[in-house]
Amino acid sequence: MIRIIAAIFIGLLAGVVTVSIFEGLGHLIWPAPPGNLKDPEYLKSIMHAIPLQAKYAVLFSWGLGVFVGGVVARLISNRAPYAALIVALGMFAAAMVIMIAIPHPQWMVWNAIAISIVALLLANRVTRR
Repeated sequence: MIRIIAAIFIGLLAGVVTVSIFEGLGHLIWPAPPGNLKDPEYLKSIMHAIPLQAKYAVLFSWGLGVFVGGVVARLISNRAPYAALIVALGMFAAAMVIMIAIPHPQWMVWNAIAISIVALLLANRVTRR
């Protein structure tokens, strides 16, 4: 049981690090308009000005985070079938908190759901025995 809990924690950590790295790269390639990016109200006001490619990069990083976190959790937990599911739910919950705090276009919300499901299925598939 401790191994599975540790696997989930490490999987979540791996997923968050993956998202941070790839979102950071996306922000380097497509920087946000100048201003206080720590202010949620400011972010709400500039969401329309953020390039479409940057929004795709965010979705890609979220999906990759679910995939990497799920693979790590499954491998550490000796392929417990629900380890990747719990990591995916945690990663998706974090994405939803961000999308509620900073309103994203509706298409991003629906795609975040779809990408999370696909990434979870892929993580489970590549870690089968």
